[in-house]
Amino acid sequence: MFMLIVALAAAGLGVYLYRALASEIERRDDIQLLGKLRQVQILLGRPGATALLRQQPEFFRDTMSGQENSLVRFVAGDGSVLADINASGERYPLPPAAGAAPPRAAIADWTSSRG
Repeated sequence: MFMLIVALAAAGLGVYLYRALASEIERRDDIQLLGKLRQVQILLGRPGATALLRQQPEFFRDTMSGQENSLVRFVAGDGSVLADINASGERYPLPPAAGAAPPRAAIADWTSSRG
C-alpha cells in the first residue's frame, strides 16, 4: 500500500512539474516573440524600410526569428502584402493588426497542415 501511495505521489508530482515547465517555456517564447516584433516595428519605422523590405525580405525574417522555417508576413496599412516569407508555401490566416505594443494575448496559436 505504501509503494502505491509513493508511486501515485511521484506520478502526480511529475505531471505537475512537466506542465509547469511547458507553461514557463511557452511564456518565455511569447515574451521573446513580442520583443522581436517590437524590434521589427522599429526597423520598419526607419526611412527606406519599405524598399529594403521589398528587396531583401530575408533581412527582416532573420531579425524577426533567426529561423529559416518561420512564416513571416508584412502587411501595409492598406492591407496589401509587402512581403510574405513562406518557404513551404503554407496557407495560414492573417492575424489582426499589431499595435504599437501588442500584449501577450495578441499571440495566436496556429497549427500547420503538417501538424
